Amino acid sequence: MRNLDSTRLRKLVNYNHETGIFTWLYKPRQNTNVGDVAGYKNDAGYQLIKIDGHAYRAHRLAWLYTYGKWPEGQIDHINQIKHDNRIVNLRDVTVKQNQENRPIRTDNSSGCTGVSWNSDTSKWRVVINSNGKNIHLGLFENFDDAVSARRLAEQQYWTHSPVLTIAE
Repeated sequence: MRNLDSTRLRKLVNYNHETGIFTWLYKPRQNTNVGDVAGYKNDAGYQLIKIDGHAYRAHRLAWLYTYGKWPEGQIDHINQIKHDNRIVNLRDVTVKQNQENRPIRTDNSSGCTGVSWNSDTSKWRVVINSNGKNIHLGLFENFDDAVSARRLAEQQYWTHSPVLTIAE
């Protein structure tokens, strides 16, 4: 998989840093032309590009194209949009950091990660996960106070400042 280097990659495709889109610099197959957008979106929502018989995730290729080397860890999409491969939206992170920047769960009813309504106390319960452990941050009467407590905990417990996910 890592046989592809940045020199070969740049001979095959062009990468637009502002849009995050790759285009072909040659005609890779009969139904594809020079200048066409390279790749396809997989079922998980990631853009893949097939080069030399191997399908690469476009966000990893964007890193290789831009910095001349493969990322050391995982590539995190800062805004959590899996096909937004603009270099400003990508960062090389650890597995832990990538997990911290997950999108809000579909079963979340408060609209804020780590904040839930506790019907027993009629207050907002705030939790955060750090190093595989759930940490109870307290109960709050006011939702905004609960969200603020969550934000402060993210800064304290996490090794970076992820995007706080609040549903609109």
